[in-house]
Amino acid sequence: MIPATVLPRLRNLIDKCDAKGSLRYVSRVLAVRWTRQVAAALAGIALMVCLVLPASRAVIGRTRRRWMYSNAIPVFTGSVEKETALLYDKDYEVFRSVFDWLETPTAACEPVLELGGRLDPRTNASRGRVPVCVDPSRTVTAGPGCLVYSLGVGPEMEFERAMAGRGCEVHAFDPVRPAKVARMIPGVTFYLAAVHRLDGTMDGREWRTFDALVDDNGHAERTINFLKVDIDFGEVYMLVQQLLDTDEGRLALDQVQQICLSVHLPKDLEQFSNLLLFDVYDSVLQIFHELGFRVVRSEPNLDDGPLQQYLFPGVERPVYLSYKLLLVRTGRDVWDRLERGTKHLRREFVH
Repeated sequence: MIPATVLPRLRNLIDKCDAKGSLRYVSRVLAVRWTRQVAAALAGIALMVCLVLPASRAVIGRTRRRWMYSNAIPVFTGSVEKETALLYDKDYEVFRSVFDWLETPTAACEPVLELGGRLDPRTNASRGRVPVCVDPSRTVTAGPGCLVYSLGVGPEMEFERAMAGRGCEVHAFDPVRPAKVARMIPGVTFYLAAVHRLDGTMDGREWRTFDALVDDNGHAERTINFLKVDIDFGEVYMLVQQLLDTDEGRLALDQVQQICLSVHLPKDLEQFSNLLLFDVYDSVLQIFHELGFRVVRSEPNLDDGPLQQYLFPGVERPVYLSYKLLLVRTGRDVWDRLERGTKHLRREFVH
């Protein structure tokens, strides 16, 4: 039996432990003239919950973090001296900035539909699905007048077929003809071409800038309601041409209302060109924000195979190398078009 003089101390301890008030009713019970045995039993249970539960949560949290880090692969495996020789302080800031931007939604849209795609029977995961904001107050993404550009298509063109089914005019581009599309899809026009930083021909394939593709189809004055970009590292060339180059074509991104952008990042930081890619992304993502684009949805890209997390220098959490973003123009456009091509990268980006 607990002495009566101890009970007030137990009640005070419970009040201190229970910062959110979920156990304070026990204190009120102790104030009632119940038997000392019942009060002592309630106090013991309350103390056990108060002291043991937070500790177990902390253990679970540490175990979870340890598991996450144990499965993450460091992208830099060299010595500290080698890392110091290769990376500047600015590089650590760039890594943090890029991954924070990619993983942090900054706007909301309801509803968001996932269109196209297919179910992988091996993993039961859906691949190739494209998120689309269909909130009428944001942008019109269905019906007459809806214009969709798709850069990079799947073997069955599921997304393009779905958007055409919603009444949109769809223009799809890829340097390889879809393997499983035997006949033309009503409402979809396919072009055997790829988007790049410059116009030209390479390895027998036609390369066009994004604004050239739009102008060739007579859409320079039309709103592009939705743009899908999934071209396996090729997206960076399109973004450089549109946002960083000087006098390299028209800024066709001004016509776009929504973008589903697949971002692919390198992991070998000992290659100079890979460090440069992070510089490029740091610049273009900032410009996206100034153009008024906001991240509505961000998720690891299942289309690029099994998910694997990596540890980057300066980033205090495991991250991925491929992301699928839904960007919607919901913010105010504050980007000075005269700055196009004047932003200098720390490292030179070559064609």
